[in-house]
Amino acid sequence: MKRGENCNIWVSLIIVLTTGMVLGLFIWNTYLDYVPHLYPLKFKKGEWIHAPNESPQGYFRKEIYIPWDIKGAWIMLAAPDSFILYINGKELDTQDQAMSNVSGVYDIRSYLRPGKNVIGVKVTRKTYPGPAKVVIEGGYLDQTGREYRFLSDTSWKTSSYEESRGSGSITWYKEEFYADSWSQAKVSGVPLAGEISGVWIHPDLLTSI
Repeated sequence: MKRGENCNIWVSLIIVLTTGMVLGLFIWNTYLDYVPHLYPLKFKKGEWIHAPNESPQGYFRKEIYIPWDIKGAWIMLAAPDSFILYINGKELDTQDQAMSNVSGVYDIRSYLRPGKNVIGVKVTRKTYPGPAKVVIEGGYLDQTGREYRFLSDTSWKTSSYEESRGSGSITWYKEEFYADSWSQAKVSGVPLAGEISGVWIHPDLLTSI
């Protein structure tokens, strides 16, 4: 075999090996070693709220009155282990992960309307000790661009039991439900830095409306 042919074989071998290494690295980084980036949620004024009896199951409800059409709205919340978020009787999302303060941030413009609006959150705490609790911050814009905020505080109504009216047709998270007999929520401070699990989307994309 001539010397030139040997060189061609080595060059071909190097090209094949290099191509294989690059392809293998691409597959590893894309499918096997992908670590998603999570963005932290920072609650500045919203406080943890919970039911007075420290139950591990909690139902939280807030009525918001909006007198006009809005041009944008958002909400972010966190709770230990699991939560279900309802807006005006519709389930918006469920988060469930034991031993962490699961969280979420959402665009809720399409869920709100002029008049009475109801935000409901069901929290089930699966790890002990501690009560079911939730922290919430949100806001909406009127047509002039003025922002109005709402947050978790003592104005929220709470119960440790799932209730309904009208032979079960009016559930606790619907607008028709009257929660006058529910207790006022108790507050226990703003979440600490790093206490809340991160979210997939940068919060500023929704909260800076």
